[in-house]
Amino acid sequence: MASGITIDKEMIVNPIWEPSLDTIKKTNITSFQNYANQKYELNLSNYNDLHAWSTRSPENFWSSLLEFTKVKYEGDIDPAVDGHMKMPGTKWFPNLKLNFAENLLRFNNKNIAIESHREDGDLIQLSYKELTLKVESSSNYFKSIGIKEGDRIAAIIPNIPEAIIFMLAASSIGAIWTACSPDFGEDAILERFTQVHPKVLISTDGYLFKGKYFSIQDKVSC
Repeated sequence: MASGITIDKEMIVNPIWEPSLDTIKKTNITSFQNYANQKYELNLSNYNDLHAWSTRSPENFWSSLLEFTKVKYEGDIDPAVDGHMKMPGTKWFPNLKLNFAENLLRFNNKNIAIESHREDGDLIQLSYKELTLKVESSSNYFKSIGIKEGDRIAAIIPNIPEAIIFMLAASSIGAIWTACSPDFGEDAILERFTQVHPKVLISTDGYLFKGKYFSIQDKVSC
């Protein structure tokens, strides 16, 4: 039975905003498109062309994307795709390894890496250089207490710079990071963490919400 609702097709097909041609030319995706054109003697002129090429030539697309982004890795880039694009089952770069933290921290300069705004108005800024030093310090501590590749580190922590620092520190040594918000209930925390059997638990003592501080010390110790 018809609902009687009329749909204005113009509202569906007309975009709310479109970037200017000058803006499009300055994007990373356009730079990558130009890189692919030069490397493979293509004539890709827009996003639709690039997308169509990525589906026709997935190995060339993924290997050129890896080169263009300058991702740090070890091993052999070939094959870029193993599994004939079946889902699930496809493997990308099966002969290659990379470290998440190494790539995120590769800049190590004075540019701002993290800008954290707290509810109470407190602002924290960390440069890539400062972030790298904090990650190295945390990583060294994890190693000193016996954390090694494959171990799990769990944290009950809000969305603060320390969450990123500890995650990168864990990743830098090949450990597995898992976290949850401090406003989770005890059962929800246990359901998440008991699945991975963490070797270390990191926890904040509380969190802010709507200007009020909530302690979770009893929750953590129970």
